Amino acid sequence: MINSRFLYLVIMFLGLKSFIAFSGCDIIDFEQVASAESGGSVNSVAWCNGCDYLAVGTDDASGEEIKVYEFADEELTLTASADYGDGSVNSVAWCDGCNYLAVGGFNQFESDIRVYQFQGGNLVLTATAEYGTDFDFAGYVAWCDSCDYLLAVGTDDASREEIKVYEFADGTLTLTASAEYGGQVNSGAWCDGCNYIAIGGFPSSGEEIKVYEFVDGALTLTASAEYGGSANSVAWCDGCNYLAVGGLPSSGEDIRVYEFADGALTLTASAEYGGAVVSAAWCDGCDCLVVGGIPSSGEEIKVYEFADGALTLTASAEYGGGVVSAAWCDGCDYLAVGGIPSSGPGIKVYKSGRVLDSPQILKAIREGHRFPSQLDLINCFCWNMIENAVEYRIYIDLGLTELISTIPATEQLCFSHHCRRPGESDIYYIVAVDKEGREGSPAVVTLS
Repeated sequence: MINSRFLYLVIMFLGLKSFIAFSGCDIIDFEQVASAESGGSVNSVAWCNGCDYLAVGTDDASGEEIKVYEFADEELTLTASADYGDGSVNSVAWCDGCNYLAVGGFNQFESDIRVYQFQGGNLVLTATAEYGTDFDFAGYVAWCDSCDYLLAVGTDDASREEIKVYEFADGTLTLTASAEYGGQVNSGAWCDGCNYIAIGGFPSSGEEIKVYEFVDGALTLTASAEYGGSANSVAWCDGCNYLAVGGLPSSGEDIRVYEFADGALTLTASAEYGGAVVSAAWCDGCDCLVVGGIPSSGEEIKVYEFADGALTLTASAEYGGGVVSAAWCDGCDYLAVGGIPSSGPGIKVYKSGRVLDSPQILKAIREGHRFPSQLDLINCFCWNMIENAVEYRIYIDLGLTELISTIPATEQLCFSHHCRRPGESDIYYIVAVDKEGREGSPAVVTLS
């Protein structure tokens, strides 16, 4: 006898074309949902606690250059700010949730690197460090292992050691390791905890992309690759397996993904942005890569799917000027962007429009399923509404050609007018359809 009280959900990875959305980048468009005036160019944006707070670094000459916004109900509300002094904030980075905010930039008269504690709606200066002297500047900062170590990179004409690692302990930043890059460093990124650091920049000679191992307070060059121009942004994904690089090469494609293995960087995929790439950031593991910059034409924000050794453009959005920094939160749900707009606000938050995929359907079924107790030989199930879905289509074949039911999207849907009876199909393929008529990937539901 069939036990109708259990519903088994099975995602079948069959390698067929109709199932490609089980993995991969499902972003298809963007909607701007929030914005804020910056008072100058926005050089860095960083989220903390999911999408709760957004830190922003600017060169606002008339106000405070460091700002923290609360993001709630798709609105940005200024919560805290701090004066960086006579200079420009180039980079901001959170650690320990929203507890500490590191800031790097250019300040000729005060400390270039600062750490603030964010508490009670205030930014309290906790630690400082000098990155260089005179006109040197920290162009980028990044934490590793919560708040243990802070990487700072930029230009240091005096010592020539542009890569610096500071230990943060007891309210103090202590220089622990440094290395010479040979020119301006634009970006840095940790991976595998505090074990490896990727660097991108524009040296006077040699290769622009470098990977260092950080062990026992020392930086050791492990791998390098030629970019052929200024490497402006580097970003790891999947641990230390893949490194995305964006910039402005003298020739070749400006977006590149390298595999890092056995002490070597191997070019795996590339794509043409059509201008200078200034920022690159991953989300959903290595599925989606967003890049922003100054294209020669077209939209400034572009998202690429990274799959099967290739980068494929899936979505783009207009910023209205040069993009300097972009950061994801809540997976790929929201994207914060800062830059130099030709007009309008410099801080913008976009909501991702996504293909209605099988994990969403399966989650909705888990949350909304119920089984009529009076039915012993009939399996029925219900599921909750999925955002952006307008209808559901239920198929009985893998090729999605034999449609047996179309159900409008409501707050809760029950697949009860066509319940399984003995002798009928055990397997159904359910797809959600958005307002543009696009079908997402199928959720494979097995009833038994």
